Amino acid sequence: MAEGDYDLLIIDLKMPGMDGLSVIREARRRNLDLPVIIVTGFSTEANAIEAINLGVTGYLTKPFRPAEVVLTIRKARERERLRRANQALRREVQRATGERPIVATSEAMIELLELMEESR
Repeated sequence: MAEGDYDLLIIDLKMPGMDGLSVIREARRRNLDLPVIIVTGFSTEANAIEAINLGVTGYLTKPFRPAEVVLTIRKARERERLRRANQALRREVQRATGERPIVATSEAMIELLELMEESR
């Protein structure tokens, strides 16, 4: 992970030397913000919950069909594209508005501003 620039991490939960969740925790510790897809033949509720908490994009259980892998990768790439677009828009809004607050009087606009604040 330290030597490359990656777009996507596809990892098995059970591997020699280190389990997949440990690899994901290490990636997050290194601030590698990339989509992660887990594949496993040993799915448990605890593993799935921890994977979700670590921000895993996809979770495939073995045996899986190639079409499932392709679909999961497409979804992960689209989610990442949307996330990056959202970040870019936030930077643009911040640059355009600076520290000035947005003032609203209509109920609809106030609700929209509250929703935007919650998504931060």
